[in-house]
Amino acid sequence: MSCCIDRETFSHDSESLAEALGVSEEERLRAVKLVDDALKLRKVSEMVELIWSERCEGLSIQAKVYATLKLGMDIYRIILESMITQEEAGGRGEGSV
Repeated sequence: MSCCIDRETFSHDSESLAEALGVSEEERLRAVKLVDDALKLRKVSEMVELIWSERCEGLSIQAKVYATLKLGMDIYRIILESMITQEEAGGRGEGSV
């Protein structure tokens, strides 16, 4: 298994992370589906295992890296949305009465 992405693969002028990593549209769609499936699991370690396990054997290293980064961004988005929802509902924490 490759442990690095060739620097020549990166395209920093790309509009999306998938493009920047050199992930094809077909692989991007497969990676997004994999991330959606991973988010249904309970533990982050299980989510990462799903992305890097034999189930996605056909994905390139770039697509696996993309899926891993997307997973992290999606988890962060979910946490932020939850915090915003709590705050809008009168939430708790610093500054609340």
